[in-house]
Amino acid sequence: MGQRITPEVCLALAVRAAGSTLASIVVPTLTSVAFGDAQFVGASDDAVQTEAVNRYAPYLSRVGLAMLGIAGTLWLLFFGVVLGLLLGLRVRMKKDQSARAGWATSLALALLFAAAYWGFVANLHPGLFLSTLSGGARYVLWVQLSYVLAPLMLALAVIGILASLWRGTWKHRGIMGAVIAASLGGWGFGVSWARSTPRVPTGYPKGPPELTTPLAKAGGRSPPSILFIAVDSLRPDHIDAENTPNIKKLVDSAVYFPHALVTVPRTGPSWSAELTGMSPLSNGVETMFPSQASGNLSKLALPAELASRGYRTGVYSEYAGEFFGRVDAGFQMLCVPRVELAEISGQTLLARAPLVLAQAGMWYSIGQQERKLLGAPLAPLIRGMPNFAQSKVLADDLIATLDADQIANGRDNQRPFFALMFYSQPHFPYTSSSPYYNRYRVSGSSPQIAFGRDATNETPVTTKEDKAQLDGLYRAALAESDAEIGRLLERLTQRHKMEDTIIVLTADHGEGLYDCPTCVGHGDNLRGMFSLEIPLAFVLPQARYPLAKPSVEGSYVSQLDVSPTLRSVLGLTPIEVQEGLPLLTTAGTPMKPPTRIFLAETGEWLWTTSAVPKDRIEYPPITGIAKLEKNRIVIDDKFLPVIRAAKHRAALRPPWKLSYEPSKDGVGIHLYKEDEDPTDEHDVKDKYPEIAKELLDELFANILSHPNMLRTGDFIITRPAPPPEEEF
Repeated sequence: MGQRITPEVCLALAVRAAGSTLASIVVPTLTSVAFGDAQFVGASDDAVQTEAVNRYAPYLSRVGLAMLGIAGTLWLLFFGVVLGLLLGLRVRMKKDQSARAGWATSLALALLFAAAYWGFVANLHPGLFLSTLSGGARYVLWVQLSYVLAPLMLALAVIGILASLWRGTWKHRGIMGAVIAASLGGWGFGVSWARSTPRVPTGYPKGPPELTTPLAKAGGRSPPSILFIAVDSLRPDHIDAENTPNIKKLVDSAVYFPHALVTVPRTGPSWSAELTGMSPLSNGVETMFPSQASGNLSKLALPAELASRGYRTGVYSEYAGEFFGRVDAGFQMLCVPRVELAEISGQTLLARAPLVLAQAGMWYSIGQQERKLLGAPLAPLIRGMPNFAQSKVLADDLIATLDADQIANGRDNQRPFFALMFYSQPHFPYTSSSPYYNRYRVSGSSPQIAFGRDATNETPVTTKEDKAQLDGLYRAALAESDAEIGRLLERLTQRHKMEDTIIVLTADHGEGLYDCPTCVGHGDNLRGMFSLEIPLAFVLPQARYPLAKPSVEGSYVSQLDVSPTLRSVLGLTPIEVQEGLPLLTTAGTPMKPPTRIFLAETGEWLWTTSAVPKDRIEYPPITGIAKLEKNRIVIDDKFLPVIRAAKHRAALRPPWKLSYEPSKDGVGIHLYKEDEDPTDEHDVKDKYPEIAKELLDELFANILSHPNMLRTGDFIITRPAPPPEEEF
């Protein structure tokens, strides 16, 4: 028979549960801290870690204290479960157990539940622990097992507590009842507090600029709002009714250009080009880490002008949108993570406490109120983690912004908004939440890529099963983003925000999905068209633009055309320095663009990957070319000349593509016919010399039109800076 539970027995078990659960949290954390690697924008560098610790010690201390708070709530959860399990076992034990055996049992249960809880969260959100889960089949098996084991242990703990109450003395029942009531009451108070506080966006406002030339109302109506829906790495050939029904519905109701080309297949320079209508050499943003001076787009970007005319402008994104914090494009509200050296160091510290990260990730993913429980600085750190995108955050922040505007100004006096919603999940490493990542599981693929392609995993992807699995992960990430886009549109419709809103659907670049050995990711080379081609769709409100009808336009266009097109439909005066063309008339009907030659270039090479050209002109990785400018990571200007000289460039007049590929031994000039040779295997320059010459001449003419560029032989270099003026 089991033993009757007395307060003395319960106290002894509680002491064991408290000690063992504390050990189950502390031991894995200390182990991870001792053996973890320092990371700096994806590259390990001990010197950078030392610099970060010395420079940001107070900030890292605040991160550590916040982590201790999360660890405390985690300890309470573990303590309750282990105590319940011990009580259940005690009820069923015949007599006393030795103290050593009791502690061993308690510690075993605590460690088992800690591992099961970690595996349970990893099953729901594998991106939190992608580097660990890429370790092989044993981790895949454990997270699958934990999805059952953790709830089972929790259920057994509840049963154990109830059984102890049934077999306990009245005094024991009273003590346990008071403890349970206090715990539930405390949790209920915390949740009620979070839900009662005002819903505010989690970004940082920059404040509206001075109104210069407000847009006049037409027929008593304010100008239309503009909603950018942008999906990172979205390829037009991966839009379909089954996997991306909401995106497909948008393009079906739009004037749709499925063949839009980017200037740089890299997020920051691409967005700078799209919002200004100017190429990188013209707008000054050529890398992902521009200096403060080159990142000032406030006199060029469309959001800046619309903000000066009375629009409410904001950008909303997860980790891929951190670039918008490095440039000034005129957004009044920046709901994007800040990912500079301080934050990267904080993320590294948080990642080294896997159980704390699991608990924080769970709270962050549940909802807006639960994210408030995390507070600063943990919530911003999680938002900026490159493997853990929670797209629902974007909608929460935009709705909070619009609701606050309505409260401040009243429904009838709200300003039109310009909102850029930038969804990050389809970006490499293609992580998604449960159940999405299981949607396209490929039998026979490597367990190392079951949840995503970890950036530190350099194992070659060669088998058809692995390629199919990575394509499946990408599709799964698209599907999760698509679902959140659908919920965003539904919430905006319920608030009557879509009745007079222009929707622009697009991407910052495409993606190489191992279509060839070097067709990986984006920005490191210009192989094929996989990273260069994006969708571009304009959905116009019918009441304002009655002549606008859905259509598919087959002409090749440029992302540089987006800003001129929006200026056209808004009735704004064209800007002569913009290099793009309007694609729609003021009435919203399509214009036939002329046949053009489009230019593209690679981004900077941050570190060596399989996509980086092996014979490139070399320069140091990001840890060697970056510096801190007012606590921001920027590429030192002295490296810009070699970065420009090393860039691969292309001139395109589809289906023809001429590639310019400088190396240490000279410049390679190649011509490809993309409709017959999608992976650029066959150079046909000698077969079509006239076409090659035309494209090459246009490429040189365009680049050399910029005063700081110079040609020496076949190389394109930066013109030397003039000598300093002599002082008299």
